[in-house]
Amino acid sequence: MDVSVANYPGADNIATNQVSVTSAATAIVAARATRRSVLIINHGTTNVYIGGASVTTSDGILLTGTAGAAIGIGTTAAVYGIVVSSSQTVSYIENYD
Repeated sequence: MDVSVANYPGADNIATNQVSVTSAATAIVAARATRRSVLIINHGTTNVYIGGASVTTSDGILLTGTAGAAIGIGTTAAVYGIVVSSSQTVSYIENYD
């Protein structure tokens, strides 16, 4: 039996950080032209809504309020988050060239 194995090399670099997302659109990760993807992880029990600079709790993509919940995004754009009230810590790991 022949098996075909594809080689998917990773990016040359990674970056990580933690951000406290508030009830105003908060930058989670800045734009990076060479980014391949970013993974955003919720640290607590507050829902976080993910989107662009004008994200709201009505139009953002839901990152559920479960510790360890995560969303992966293949984008070079800046990514923002917002919560309904108070704040929630999220972290990210991005890979880029």
